[in-house]
Amino acid sequence: MSKFRRDAMLLAVYLAQFEATVEAASAPAASVTSLTVDQIEEWRLDYITVLGLVDVITYDDNDIQVLGLLQRRYGFPSG
Repeated sequence: MSKFRRDAMLLAVYLAQFEATVEAASAPAASVTSLTVDQIEEWRLDYITVLGLVDVITYDDNDIQVLGLLQRRYGFPSG
């Protein structure tokens, strides 16, 4: 397994733990993360992007840049 795919999988697993519903944003006490509606939408898009990167067979420089950006956004070291 490539480092790229492994890093994408780790980030996907991390993002999968969050409850990403609008209802959770409107009732912060019920949500572990207390994300706002905008943050939930950003998370959903990032999660979809990372899942796509996990399935990439051949990745290019753009894929590497996107993964690095998302890793930094969520506090993962990128390399």
